[in-house]
Formats: sequence, structure tokens, C-alpha cells
Amino acid sequence: MARPALHSVDAMLDAARTLLLEHGVEHTTIQAIAAASGAPVGSLYNRFGSRAELLARLWLRAAGRSQAACLPLLEAEPLQAVLEVVRRLLAFTRSEPHDARLLASFRREDLLGASESLNASLAGLNEPVDRAVKELAKQLFGSARGEGARRVRLAMLELPLAAVRSYLLAGRAMPADLDPHVLRAARAILTD
Repeated sequence: MARPALHSVDAMLDAARTLLLEHGVEHTTIQAIAAASGAPVGSLYNRFGSRAELLARLWLRAAGRSQAACLPLLEAEPLQAVLEVVRRLLAFTRSEPHDARLLASFRREDLLGASESLNASLAGLNEPVDRAVKELAKQLFGSARGEGARRVRLAMLELPLAAVRSYLLAGRAMPADLDPHVLRAARAILTD
């Protein structure tokens, strides 16, 4: 019977996320993560194989959490679905500020370089979102491509990120009255 792990993967990833956000990629070394998490260097290499793979898994975890909060909402009536996703993204930013800050601070490409299997996971991560954008554009505008898809992507994804990005990057709390403004703007993009 295998021994239970002394250091959880989440604790290691949380330590890496803190280092990454506070000190940047170049200072987020395996040695620094080991010191911050309390896990031996060997345990980190055993779990992740490399620093690049650890950082890729960190980004995947944050993006997966964000998508898990939003994708189930896309079954509603199209306009309502987009607005619910915007609400949930804003709520995710408040409830998971460290993951939201990670996603706002680093592009997927910044943390690539891991194994082929993780590269495939990273590359395929946005496929459900892309399919949802096309389906919502088709329902709202009669076409899954072109202007309609751009408007759905802007309202549902780009607008909320733009609204919260400066707060996240500065490590500041979002204003309580931000949500209604973002929701009105998203509705206007889709209905004007």
C-alpha cells in the first residue's frame, strides 16, 4: 500500500501561484516553491516533472475553475446565458481573487513549455468556450461567425476581463457597484 502524500498538490500549486504573482516567472523556481510550500524539491519534481509543467498545471487549474463556474450557465436563453456568465465571472473574481489575478496577469502562452500532454490540454482548454460563443452567436444573430461571434465574445469574455483587470493587477478589491455597469454594457453590446 502506498504512503499518503505529505504535501498536497494544491498546496504546492498555491505556493507557486503566490510566488508567481508576487515575484514573477523568473523568481518562481522549484527551490523557491519548495521553500514556500514546505515540500521537498524531490517531491515537486516527482509530482510535476519540471517547473514548466508545474506552471502549466497551475494555469490549467485556475482556468478550469473559472470555466467550471461559467460553462453550466450557457444552457439558458442566449441573452440571459451571456449575462449570467458575466455575473459569474465577476463573482469568480471576488471569490477566487488569486486565480483571477493569475489569469489576468499571464497568458496561456506565458506558461507553456510543459509536456506534450499538457500542451494538448492547454490548447484544448478553450474549445468548450469557443463552441459556446458560436452557438450563442447563432442563436442571437443567426450566424456562428463574423460580427455576431465577435459581439458575444466581447460581451461575455473580453468586457468583464477588461473591467476587472486593473483591480486584479494592482491587488485591489473591485468596487461593489462595478457589476451593474458591466452588465449594462454587456447587454448593450448584444442588443444595440
